[in-house]
Amino acid sequence: MDASIHALLARLLAGPAMLLLGQHAADDEQSRPDPGLPDLLGSADEDMAAAYRRFDSAARIRQVPAWLSEIATYPWNGVFTSRIDSVLPDVFSTGWRRVVPTAQAQLGRHPRSTTELQLRYLFGGLGLPEDERPPADVIQEVETRSRAVETLNTLADTLVTPRGVVVIEGYRVGDWLTTQELFTFVSRLQAGQAHLFSAPDTLREDRFVRAAVDRGTLVLHDESFAAVLAELEAAGQLRPGMVDRDARSLRFIPVRDGFADVT
Repeated sequence: MDASIHALLARLLAGPAMLLLGQHAADDEQSRPDPGLPDLLGSADEDMAAAYRRFDSAARIRQVPAWLSEIATYPWNGVFTSRIDSVLPDVFSTGWRRVVPTAQAQLGRHPRSTTELQLRYLFGGLGLPEDERPPADVIQEVETRSRAVETLNTLADTLVTPRGVVVIEGYRVGDWLTTQELFTFVSRLQAGQAHLFSAPDTLREDRFVRAAVDRGTLVLHDESFAAVLAELEAAGQLRPGMVDRDARSLRFIPVRDGFADVT
């Protein structure tokens, strides 16, 4: 097993496991992030509202990519996304898990619960209340981006803990979450704590991504997380019952390939 996958496995088993989901919503590499996202520049409020409605309607009739359906079944302790469509709550809902979508930066009850999964929209969600919708103009975009950074800071400083992992999937250059903002976020994490999957060459060539990799704060993988998950499950190295779903014990620090209890 590759050393980076071995380290990932240790963190998945220890938990908490957080998913950062980008806007790339297709199975093919040629698709743009969230095709058809409205342009905030030069649009009137009513134009933006209509554009957002068209975008969300189109998103709801698109087939959910296989990789997303597969990773959605994992018992995540939290999901953060730069997507804005209203599809995701249905994707992540299961018989054993309720999804709580929100765009608020503040932590709610049980912020790491796997059975009451908090789905956090970094830039607002089209299925959320009016005050949690995506920005309607460039001024609101600045304010929304500030809240997105605040939310990611909370993820890095409070939610993931020293022993946890952030899995990044569906992310490409051109995402509403810029590579500079991604670099700032992973810089707050420990070395080897953030793993980005399905990394194309255009992302590997980005200067902020390269800097994060060089500093050890971001690990890139060619494979999708769905493929790695299937391999680990097939080898018997990762099964749902092996994961600490609620990550109740949080006082651990990484030591080589494992963790030490510091209580």
